[in-house]
Amino acid sequence: MDVSTVDVSGSGRSVAFPTFFSKQYEYFHYIDLCEHTKHDVCALKARGVGFSEIGASLGVRLYTTNSRSHTIYTAYNYDFLSAVLRKCWEQLEFLNAETEGGLRHLRQRYNSDNHKRASLLNKQREESGFMSEILGIVADIPRKLRGDRADRLFFEEAGSNPVLVKTYMQSKALVEILGRKFGTRFVWGTGGDSGPALAGLASMFKDPKGFNILPYKHNYTKTGEYTLTAYFIPAFTFVNIEGIIDNRGVTNIEKAKAHYLAQRNALMDDPKAYMIECAEFCFTPEDALALEGDNDFDTILLQEQLSAITLHKMGVPIERGFLEYSFTNGEQSADNIRGFR
Repeated sequence: MDVSTVDVSGSGRSVAFPTFFSKQYEYFHYIDLCEHTKHDVCALKARGVGFSEIGASLGVRLYTTNSRSHTIYTAYNYDFLSAVLRKCWEQLEFLNAETEGGLRHLRQRYNSDNHKRASLLNKQREESGFMSEILGIVADIPRKLRGDRADRLFFEEAGSNPVLVKTYMQSKALVEILGRKFGTRFVWGTGGDSGPALAGLASMFKDPKGFNILPYKHNYTKTGEYTLTAYFIPAFTFVNIEGIIDNRGVTNIEKAKAHYLAQRNALMDDPKAYMIECAEFCFTPEDALALEGDNDFDTILLQEQLSAITLHKMGVPIERGFLEYSFTNGEQSADNIRGFR
């Protein structure tokens, strides 16, 4: 669906080629490097950057062009799985209808909502043909993902999967045979997911080498320093507004940040909503993972104090001071520390 031609909200969207973003182009290069170097793919991203559609297209392309290819989509619950599979089936139907048969594959054995295989049946019900397939598996229990080999294995909504790490580790056998890697695993999640379910994605993102994920060097950090993580897509690389994105699909970073900062600042009076907005439309990995749940500090209380200071100009005036230590018999104790303003 294309939203670039929508003038009035609620008037519907046209069906056209999607808007091109240079950051997506970069991501496809990252995938290509992963597959050539036999690494797996992991990405943490802002909300609404089209990853489910991209993930669907990566499986549909393989199904359409590579005979006997095997693609698996998995998620922790059926709602997440059905969403990405629906995009796959829509793309397949578009190819069937719009390519004059050039990219059409009959599916006479398996053609269900969770499993499609390009094949023909003869009178004896014997199967033959292209034999590429796409399979969906709900892996709320890690062992459900065992058994099937996969050229591409996708973990949809990984940030909402409390058994992600165990499922990912056990899925290694699906993309390797006797230590020889032939398939690629794709893991992605969105900023704004929260709680223990996000911990698995967070650990994989922060330690890509440990999980055989191709490290990605970037400086999308609070300090601007370079770091190595899995792939990261900040919100300010995706703004489909005239004057912010140019005809190459490159966003003006300063204008894009200003666009999102205006939305954030409008929520300063509601610290929890402000944090969710920052996490979903993240500028840094720290923003995206802010709701993970392993912070030693009360993030909501901190945000309330920040709002009071920056928005309402309230707060205790900062005063300079020093600590003076006194010793008794050469020893210092907490009782002997005095503070001065």
